[in-house]
Amino acid sequence: MMAKLRIGLIGAGRFGQTLMQIAQSLSELQVTAVYDVNAERAREVAAVAVANGEAIHVCSKLEELWSYTDAVLISTSHDTHLPNTLAAAAAGKAIFCEKPMALDVAECQSMIDAAAQHGVKLLVGQVTRLMPIMTRLRAILESGTIGRPVAAHILRSGWLERQGWWAATSTSGGMLHSHGAHIYDLLSSLFGQVISIYALAAPRIQPQVDYDDTIFSTIRYENGAIATVDASISGQMWIYEGHFICEQGSLQFALEQDGCWLTYQQRGGALIRETFGTFNQEGLDGVAIELRNFADFVLRDAPPFVTNQQALEAVALIQAAYTSVRTGTVVSLPYSHSKIREFNDHH
Repeated sequence: MMAKLRIGLIGAGRFGQTLMQIAQSLSELQVTAVYDVNAERAREVAAVAVANGEAIHVCSKLEELWSYTDAVLISTSHDTHLPNTLAAAAAGKAIFCEKPMALDVAECQSMIDAAAQHGVKLLVGQVTRLMPIMTRLRAILESGTIGRPVAAHILRSGWLERQGWWAATSTSGGMLHSHGAHIYDLLSSLFGQVISIYALAAPRIQPQVDYDDTIFSTIRYENGAIATVDASISGQMWIYEGHFICEQGSLQFALEQDGCWLTYQQRGGALIRETFGTFNQEGLDGVAIELRNFADFVLRDAPPFVTNQQALEAVALIQAAYTSVRTGTVVSLPYSHSKIREFNDHH
């Protein structure tokens, strides 16, 4: 058994660099190679590592990574998650892929099939599940202190001026491939199977993007629970908050730049408030936990914190929301591969 997992970084952009730095801080992982379509960016990232006493190979082609690695971290544009995963799987490498898993369900299924075919581990970075505040939120709900949750509302809004590949549906998937990939997955992990979604889009504010930049959606779950999700990249003020209505009380949380918090109250009981780190620190802590889980998953066959089917279902819900916006109808889940392919073929 390997003492350390040798990691190749695919994609040396801003978040790829964050992944590399956190991976290097973990005893189970060692970043040994980096590849980026922008060769200069890859060299700059490697130079920083060398300055810190770490040797990292800069690869001019993706295939060069295979000689130096046991596993890869994929942090590239969303449209390249599929081809990068297929290539890594064929090379026999374990794969950590940033969320969203891919652009649509058909691509997600191809990734899952490739990992199974070549006998490699695949894990998708649904990091919101692992933020310390969300771990605590889950523990409170599962404890029964305020009873079973029956409804939730989550709002995430702030100004994110999308440029480059982020501004195009063909490469990013759209706004919900960012915000929805986090929130929809979190809610499904708490409420279970989705049975339908209805979504509406507001008039577009950012002219440089080719997709809707504000979408409100209503979700119904198999257990009878409901949730509303309001997501926007065009709100001027940063707001990321949620409210859960439970059978015996309520819970509220906020992810804020200067500190996150949650409050909960049992009916007839005192209001309890708990505080956490800043939003950025919560995210970094979550990444460290998911990368440690990836190492345990690969090296020790530990259970993954999220299954590939769950990561696929987050993308299915995103696709269903887009379809609801376009058609003005409630869309039932599960959303079949054939429906998604048909939708993509005609738009």
